Amino acid sequence: MATAKAALDWMRFNLGLGESPPGSNHNFITDWFGIGDAAWCAMTVSRALNEAFGNPNLWQVPGVGADFRHGTAYVPNLRRHFIDAGQFNATPQVGDVVIFGWTTGSDGDHTGLVEEVVGDGTVITLEGNHNDELVRMRRSLGVILGFGHPGYEVERNRDSPRAKLPEMLTYDIATPDGNGQTFLLRSQGPPVFLAKATDVEDLRQGAGVPHAGELSRELHAALLG
Repeated sequence: MATAKAALDWMRFNLGLGESPPGSNHNFITDWFGIGDAAWCAMTVSRALNEAFGNPNLWQVPGVGADFRHGTAYVPNLRRHFIDAGQFNATPQVGDVVIFGWTTGSDGDHTGLVEEVVGDGTVITLEGNHNDELVRMRRSLGVILGFGHPGYEVERNRDSPRAKLPEMLTYDIATPDGNGQTFLLRSQGPPVFLAKATDVEDLRQGAGVPHAGELSRELHAALLG
């Protein structure tokens, strides 16, 4: 399953990657791309997307063209391929290909992937070849020409509290009066209130299900969601 997380995880793993020797545009990404030592921001994006879509050596983003077998090395062309595919606009999403334009009339000067949409007119990005390194940046939307949407599959949140819990269990949450409350959590549906924690021991012992202990009110609210 091709997900934004897979592309971003590859970028995160390689944060701090530089050039050898410094200023040479040479590293394992330019070696991999195979067209010589050149600006490698778009090569980095190509490799991250290839990793996400299952083959590090083959560009296979659905509906989006490329200049080489491994992807695209020239930022304006990367932008153009997403535009031609109808997968480019001004709305950022996590995992998107972000295209930067530093000057008026630019058709693309730099690229990376969107790690986070902050909501204050900025995005957090992961970018290769920024000052000769793969880095994390916070960027204003004012320097961005748009976003290419690779068409990732929707990923279920395997890290949610509910996904890690057994079929059924009890848990307590603290309350202002100090007594607490006990709930029964099922794999389907919201938690069910059982009793005040001080009154529930017999009920709990007879339920025949595990007890999770005391959970925070924040986690309880997340389980209700």
